[in-house]
Formats: sequence, structure tokens, C-alpha cells
Amino acid sequence: MNILRRYIYFSIIILVAGFFIQPGSAQNIYYSDSFVARKVFEIDYAQFKGRDQELNRLEIYYKIFTGGLQFVREGKKYRADYEVTGTIYDDDGRQVTAFSNEKSITVATYGATVSPGDFRISQIDHYLPPGKYKVEFHLVDKNSGNDLKATLKAELIRYDNRNPQLSSIELVHAVDTAFVDSVFRKGNLTIIPAVSRQVSGDINARLLCYIEVYQGHSKKKNVEIITKILDDRLRTVYIDTLTSTFPKSGDIIREVRQVALDNIESGDYSIDIALRSRRDKVVDRMRTDFFLYWSPEAMILNDFNTAIAQLRYIADPGEIKGMKKAETNEERLSLWNDFWLARDPSPGTPENEIKDTYYHRIAYANRNFGVMKKPGWSTDRGMIYIEYGEPDQVEDYPFELDSKAYQIWYYYHHGDPRKFVFIDEWGDNDFRLLYPYDGRIW
Repeated sequence: MNILRRYIYFSIIILVAGFFIQPGSAQNIYYSDSFVARKVFEIDYAQFKGRDQELNRLEIYYKIFTGGLQFVREGKKYRADYEVTGTIYDDDGRQVTAFSNEKSITVATYGATVSPGDFRISQIDHYLPPGKYKVEFHLVDKNSGNDLKATLKAELIRYDNRNPQLSSIELVHAVDTAFVDSVFRKGNLTIIPAVSRQVSGDINARLLCYIEVYQGHSKKKNVEIITKILDDRLRTVYIDTLTSTFPKSGDIIREVRQVALDNIESGDYSIDIALRSRRDKVVDRMRTDFFLYWSPEAMILNDFNTAIAQLRYIADPGEIKGMKKAETNEERLSLWNDFWLARDPSPGTPENEIKDTYYHRIAYANRNFGVMKKPGWSTDRGMIYIEYGEPDQVEDYPFELDSKAYQIWYYYHHGDPRKFVFIDEWGDNDFRLLYPYDGRIW
């Protein structure tokens, strides 16, 4: 059986090592070499027209995962303290403004302190003139002293056209019409951003996004809004059209678009929204990317053969053979759940860290190592990434006249150094693993 060793899902992580035993199964599963990654935070942004045409509202979103913070015990509860700071620079590198917020999180159980599914989303607004900016964002964990950094670049446009204009497309995690006085308030809506830009493709899944349409100097009464979902080859997989009317009391249309994702496969997509005038002329367009993923449970129901094939890096051949014999979806889900229950390092909690890590690695491999119609998880680089996680060091040698392109991945952790060499034999970006296949240096 291959053992999970390490995983990186976002560029900012901390790793928690452990020794896990799951009793009560047909065999004891030992993860003495296991590493489970904790996402710490993610950031994103969107822009909207400000209070006047000279200023835009730059909304900076951040998502902090409680499992990535260090908690200390206070009585029967656990507390994490952190500080969020940021500096905004203009295109010439001059500081424009800065912000700082100190916050804390208190949870009732230890399990909540290590839960990869628990997070906090917040938002910081700044009013800036059109132009190019860089945001340098820091998360300081007060208990551990860790100072983690991320940056993003934002280009703010000018909202003073004759024809209607679009704001950014803000992907939405949740929306509420009840009045809540919060940073997420937009008109009569509370919009919680989907910072990760990831959408679950489970049964009856929907993509939610929020846009604002500004009337422009022409003061048109109506505008036609065309919404498309495009795949990674810019082919249209969904389209709808609606006509919306500007309110009599203002010049802004606030619209939450909802797109059904039924029968759309997992992968990289973009949502494209255009405004069209009465003469079928497109007067403005915005596009933003997102990743649609099928949960493992959805894979069992929608693509059972692939779901089983993906287990080959962690399952015994006998286990895969047994699952293949299942005839109904109920039997398949039951066997699949039993398989992962036997590998749950923290039974009794909602999360299965080994399972989460495994499928996050598969998602990363699919997004980074896929070639033509070959999914990333089934490539040689995908195989090594899923088994060992993010390499400690990568040497990348591009194609030259006297040599083919190749990469060398190094793993140093746990006193078991490994070195994997991949070569692009046919110039198709399908890097093949060279001997020794286990990567052992000695």
C-alpha cells in the first residue's frame, strides 16, 4: 500500500505530522509517515463603482482556515488570535494605504481546532481611483508567531461610459436577503464571497455570482444580460439571457445570477457575462475563472470507473476488485465509505484528513499535470505527487537542441530522501518517470 506523505493545496500551508492507527478494521492501517496539510488562508478581490466616478470600491476578500492556526486552551474552550495586515501600492511602487485588523476565534472542541473544513471569511473595502495596484497581505498567528504572506494584483477600470457597464463578477458562497449590517452588505443583499473560486459539482449543484450593472450616461432603461459558462477551450457549455430594468430610484442593477451545473464535468471553467444593447451590440463584458470539482461521492454516482481507478495509489488490489463487484449505487457508496472509514485517523469527527488530503492531491494533479485527454492524476508526475505530495525542491530543465526537457523532484523529509527524474520524451509535456521508480537515492 502506498502511504500519503505530504500535500500542498495552496501556496501557503503548514504541515502537521502524526502517527495514526485505525482499530476495528480488517487490518490496522498505520500512517507513521503521514503528513496532513492545513490550508491557512486564501485571498481574492472584486471591484465596483464607488460613491462617485472618480473612485472605485476595491473589495479584498480573505478566507482563514481554523485548522491552520495555533490554538491555546482557555478553560474548556480553545482560542486562536491572529492579525491581518495589508499594504496597497500603486503601479509605481508607492504605498497608497494600509490596513490592520486583530481578531480571535474561540471553539468548543479540540476537533474544531484541526478541522480542515472550518473557516472564516471576511472583507476589507478601500476606495481608490482607477489604476493598477498591488496588495501585500499578511496573516500573523499570535500564538505561533508565524507571519504568512500573499500578494495579488488588481487593475481598477473607469466607470464613466455612455453605455451600461459591468462590475467585477463576484463568485458567491452564500446570499441572504435578511438585513444584516455587515461588511458583506450590498443594497438589500448580504453577499458572502467564494474566495477559493471553487464550486462543488454535486447533484443539483449551482454556481452563484453577483454583479452590478451601471446605467451609464445614456440612461437606458433596460439592458440584456448574457451569461455563459466556458470550458478550458472556451467552448460554451451553458448560456442564458435575461432582460433587466434599471430601478426608477437609482442607476444600478444588483443581480445574483444562478447557473445550473448539471451534467458538467469537473475541470477549469470561466463565467462570461456580457451586456447587449437593443441593436445586438455587446457594450461590455466581464469574465472570471473558477474550478468545478466533483466530490468523491459525486464521482461514485457519475463516473464510477474513474472513481475506483483513482484509488490505485492507496488501495490494495483486493479492495478495488471488491468494489468493482458492486452493482448498485447504494452498494458502491457503502463500500467506498467503508474503505475510507478504515483509513480515518480521527474517527468520530466530521473530517477524514487522509481522505481530504488524497483528493486535494488528485485535484492539484488534474489542474497541473494533465496532458491532452489524459487526466493529471494518471500521469507519472501526478502519481508521484499523489503519493508523496509537494516536492521539497524541483529542478526544471527546458528543451535544448542537444537535450530533451526534464525535471528532477527531491524529497528530503523524514530521513528518507528520494529523487524522481521525469523526461518529456516526445515534447508533448507528458513527463515520464525514469528508473529508479521508487526514487531511492541509496
